[in-house]
Amino acid sequence: MAIFEKTIRNQNFDTLLRKLEHAIPDSSWSAELEAGSDFKEGSAQCSVRVFERYSMVGGNRLSLTLTLFQNGDAPIRLSAIAAGGSQAVFFKMNTLGEDAFLEDVKQLLEEILRANMFYSGFDALFSILFPLVFLFVLGMILFTVVGNLRTWSKNNASPRLTVPATVVAKRTNVSRHHTDNTMSHTFTTYYATFQVESGDRMELRLSGTEYGQLAEGDTGELSFQGTRYLGFERN
Repeated sequence: MAIFEKTIRNQNFDTLLRKLEHAIPDSSWSAELEAGSDFKEGSAQCSVRVFERYSMVGGNRLSLTLTLFQNGDAPIRLSAIAAGGSQAVFFKMNTLGEDAFLEDVKQLLEEILRANMFYSGFDALFSILFPLVFLFVLGMILFTVVGNLRTWSKNNASPRLTVPATVVAKRTNVSRHHTDNTMSHTFTTYYATFQVESGDRMELRLSGTEYGQLAEGDTGELSFQGTRYLGFERN
């Protein structure tokens, strides 16, 4: 007879039991779940599973009794007992089959716990990163909105000016946005750079229609308010 006991923390009782029920029969071509029993009393619960598999060493079938017990939120108590593996009448010839069965179960348990630890760590990391990313995106949105409101307010407070100017450059900025159904939407922003008599240059944003009416080298009267384009009248 071979016995293995372990105290398991931070694991879900039902999930661990379900994984062991599938992993142990899958570990050997002859392993099977033979019987099971479950009972609860208040916050305590206990599950017993009996598995069997053929032993090449003993020439017969081995049994393994797996017991899980948990009281409320306390750690899970696991007990695994392997028996059989010998055809002797009065004493055991060997316990190699029992030990091998138990070692397989211990290895399966460690693999399950490592996998659960990995996913638990990933969930913990995600629970930390998601709020940070959300706050970062929200901060960027608020920063953009505040910046636009500040520019709008500053432009409203600026005087309306009309000065001689020359169109010295034009450019566009194209951005693409994809929706959930993989459709793409394109947005184009239009800019023109004007040079005034002092030699200073300013780039102003304008509509597509106004952009199309301008050509590099055009001279005329530029009307603007802060960074807001109001119009351009050619000479």
